[in-house]
Amino acid sequence: MPSNFEFLKKEFPVLANFGELAEKYLYSDSNFCLMKLGMIGETISNLMFAYDKIPAPAENTAIKRIDILYREGLLSKDLADVLHSLRKMRNKAAHENFSSIKAGKSLIEMAYTLCEWFMEAYGDCDYKHKAFVMPLEQSETAATAELARPPKIIRITKEAKEAENKKDDKLAEKAAQNVAETTQPLQITERKQKTAIASSHRY
Repeated sequence: MPSNFEFLKKEFPVLANFGELAEKYLYSDSNFCLMKLGMIGETISNLMFAYDKIPAPAENTAIKRIDILYREGLLSKDLADVLHSLRKMRNKAAHENFSSIKAGKSLIEMAYTLCEWFMEAYGDCDYKHKAFVMPLEQSETAATAELARPPKIIRITKEAKEAENKKDDKLAEKAAQNVAETTQPLQITERKQKTAIASSHRY
């Protein structure tokens, strides 16, 4: 089945990629899935700062950026809560090796809702809502296949994922910079109006 996040490919390919990876690993590696969902939130907050030309805070952390976007009226309370949920779970997955298919299912749908709002407010204003379809578990999971692999292959795979996570942080920052330089975002006053309208449609 096609990815729920396919609608992002043209305007925001980085977000589309993170969403597709989260779907792919939801059942076989929910820890990796949760980290990709966290990168969706991180990328969106970075892009919003770049689009709306908001100076980075002195303490440039994810929590500070989300709080500033909320105070500026660019995020509703519900959307800010979604970003915080993605941020917290990504941190838990990264620092505590937390895994949970149940959490992944809950957050992947929240991330989809966030991405739809972001598309409406910052991408295609004519975007039409599409119902989210929960990915199905494959009959033969990657986790089962991994058990049969030699320890060296498992270690190399783990190292590759860790390297990809570090690369994703840089990729998200570069994406924010590139998009801001090549597009003309709406004025902030228009953005606040669209935030209110789009949020009312989602919640």
